[in-house]
Amino acid sequence: MTDRGATGPLWAAYEQVAMVIGLGSLGLLCLIWLPFALLLHRVLPRRLGKRIGRSTISWAFAFTCASSPPSAPAAWTSTNLTPCARRGP
Repeated sequence: MTDRGATGPLWAAYEQVAMVIGLGSLGLLCLIWLPFALLLHRVLPRRLGKRIGRSTISWAFAFTCASSPPSAPAAWTSTNLTPCARRGP
């Protein structure tokens, strides 16, 4: 996953576990948000709902990145996704 110089089966296992935990926690946060998003979709105007939804998912992504251990290999960061945010859906 990364070229930090660490090799061996233990490091490879650590990378896999870190990726599963990181993506699993992001998926869990998104699933927790889903019922609220469905309710708010019915109540809020489209523009406000889109803004709240995007900011919540962005917060979940930032929380996932911040909660990963500092030594965890992370090739994906919020700065890599900035062009995607500007482009929109």
